[in-house]
Amino acid sequence: MFYVPIIVSIFAIIFALFLIKEINKSPSGSKEMTHISQAIREEAMVFLKREYVVIAIFSVFLFFILFALLGFKVVLGFLIGALFSGLIGLLGIVISTKTNLKVAQASKQDICYALGISFKGGLAIAFLAAGIGLFSVSGVYLLTKNIQALIALGFGCSLVSIFTCLGGVIYAKSADIGAGLAGEQKKDIQKRNPKNSVVILDLIRDNIGNCASVITDLFGTYVVIMVATMALGNLIFPGQAIAILIPIYLAACALLSSIIASFFTRIKNRSKNIISIFYKGILITGVLTAFSFFWVLKAGTFFLNLSFVNFYLSFLTGLIVASGLFLITGYYSSEKHCPVFSIARASKTEHTINIIDGLSTGIQSIGLRIILVFTGIFFSFWLGGIYGISICVVSTLFLILLVIAINSYGLITGNASGIVEMS
Repeated sequence: MFYVPIIVSIFAIIFALFLIKEINKSPSGSKEMTHISQAIREEAMVFLKREYVVIAIFSVFLFFILFALLGFKVVLGFLIGALFSGLIGLLGIVISTKTNLKVAQASKQDICYALGISFKGGLAIAFLAAGIGLFSVSGVYLLTKNIQALIALGFGCSLVSIFTCLGGVIYAKSADIGAGLAGEQKKDIQKRNPKNSVVILDLIRDNIGNCASVITDLFGTYVVIMVATMALGNLIFPGQAIAILIPIYLAACALLSSIIASFFTRIKNRSKNIISIFYKGILITGVLTAFSFFWVLKAGTFFLNLSFVNFYLSFLTGLIVASGLFLITGYYSSEKHCPVFSIARASKTEHTINIIDGLSTGIQSIGLRIILVFTGIFFSFWLGGIYGISICVVSTLFLILLVIAINSYGLITGNASGIVEMS
């Protein structure tokens, strides 16, 4: 039974490697562009390796405490979680810095072709993260049959993600401010002009703040959602293995649905609206996930003697909440809608009006998200209790993959733009 999620995770990793192979077939560009891309990767790796040294020292301290108090199985789960979380951060930077060079060169031929390569890079990172996450959760439980080991796995992932996020964000903001000040001190030198000696920091901080930090954070969230639902199922239905299996089977279904949907979300040569392609990806993934979850939940609720309708409605609630959060974000950040226009109009007046309008718009967007999440929690609890809430949360896993892909797509495209301007 445990082998199905493991097989799906390995397939996702192989599919990600296939995408990377497709990306590598594209030309790399001039020597100057290659030199800039290598500099971005080397400097980002220097920071990340230094940060991982600090995490390793702290992890060794925790290793002995966990081993003394909870035993070998828990320590094994903690180490696997920390190692895989650190690994996905490194892989994200390697893939993004190799892809940005390909995108920069491709943009000289056709912009849609270049964006297609960029999105392939984002998908490769997303499927690697999801594949490794599902493999680690399924593998650890298969090896240990211990819920505490799974909790330690989630703890290891969260530990690395917290360090990476905090350190990465601080580094990113410091680098951004430093690059901006350096440009202001030299007259008539643009931010990405190669004459600016620190301009490379702006591109490096994208890989630290928007790649390694975000990916490890979402990877940790992906793993912790599965672990928490498995632990909750073990508490509510003791001795029922199916309650532990349901979350990883649902995650495997979401992963397969995302892989199938990726074939329908390719950026083609005549694509005019890139955002509509992402919305199409959400729609297709959601439909496929709803179909596959139907059969898993029907079998699971039958063995657990639960109401299939209630728990499937809990899943659909999570699906609607996740899609709604994505749509709200798109509405408040798109230049085609009123919030951005309002802030743009405020920018023509004075700084204080601009700040007030921007803050009020941001608070308004958060308020809608809070109402949507609260409504989802209320209905899923009303339908299925605490376990209904957990199923509702698991249903959001399909969106995490797309968020990683789009985030990486934006990072790669931005880096490619900087490489073209600097070269």
